[in-house]
Amino acid sequence: MKLDNRKESEFTEIVGPFHHERQESSSYNPERKASSEGSYVPTLDVTFVHVTSKPTSKGCFGRWHQLYAALAVTMSAAGLGSILAYTATALPDLRNAKPFGEVTSSQETWIGPLALLGAAVACPIAGFLVDIFGRRRTIVWFMPLFLSGWLIIGLAQNIEMIYIGRFITGFCGGSISLAIPVFLAEVSDVDIRGTLTSFLDMMVTVGILYIYLIGTYTSWQTQAFACGVLPLLCLILMFFVPESPRFLLQKDDRENAKKSLSWFRHSTLEQIEEEFHTVKLFRLFELYG
Repeated sequence: MKLDNRKESEFTEIVGPFHHERQESSSYNPERKASSEGSYVPTLDVTFVHVTSKPTSKGCFGRWHQLYAALAVTMSAAGLGSILAYTATALPDLRNAKPFGEVTSSQETWIGPLALLGAAVACPIAGFLVDIFGRRRTIVWFMPLFLSGWLIIGLAQNIEMIYIGRFITGFCGGSISLAIPVFLAEVSDVDIRGTLTSFLDMMVTVGILYIYLIGTYTSWQTQAFACGVLPLLCLILMFFVPESPRFLLQKDDRENAKKSLSWFRHSTLEQIEEEFHTVKLFRLFELYG
C-alpha cells in the first residue's frame, strides 16, 4: 500500500495502539522505493497486521444498547411488512364498502404494484443518502413521510389518494430496507451481528402478522391508521439512538464517533479505546488500500 507522508503519519497514529502478531514471513518495514518517475514514495506492507481487538461489551446487559437500537430501527421494517400485507386485508373491505363507488379490477391491480414502484425508485436515492447524510438520519428522515403516506390512505376521498399513499409508503419502505442492514452491521458486535441483522426479516414478518390481525376486525381506513403507528413508534425510539460510529469516522468526526461507539458498547471512552482504533484502522484500509 503506497502512502504519502500525511497518510503514513495517519496510519502510524492509528496502528500504534495495537498489539500486533507478526508472521515469520512478514515484517513491519516502511521504506522508500523508487517510483517510475524516479521520485521516492513511502510504501507500507500491511499484510502482517493481525488486530487482537476483542468486543468491548460483555454479556447481555453490556449489549442492551445494541439490542435496543436493533429493535428501534427494525420497527420501521415492521412498517415495511405492513405495506406488503395491506392490500390482502384492505381490498376486500374496499370492495364491500364502496367508498368511491365500484372498485374495478384495473384499479385494484394498481393499488398493489404502486408500492413496489415506489420502492424501486427509492433504492438508488437511499443509497446516496446513507453515504452523504448517515444511516440513522436517513431512516429518521423517512419516518414522517412514511406516516404521511398512511394518513393519505386513511383519509382518502378518492382512489387517486390511495395511489399516492401507496407510492409514498413503498418509497419509504424501499429506502429503509437499504439503510437498516448497513446501520445494524456497523453498530453490532461481531459475535451477535448475525442475530441483530436477522431482526430485519423478523420484524417484516411481525408487520405482516400485525396487519393481518388488525385487518380481520377493522375497516381499510382503520388499518391504514394502524400501519401509521409503526413508523411513528420507530421515530420515537430512534430519538435515543446515535449515528453509526463508522459513518461518523467516515466524516472525520472522531469525537462523536468515539462517543457513539461508547454508547453502543455500553462502556466508558477508555474501555472502547482499542475497538475504536480497530474501526479507524479498517476505515484507513478502505481509503488508502
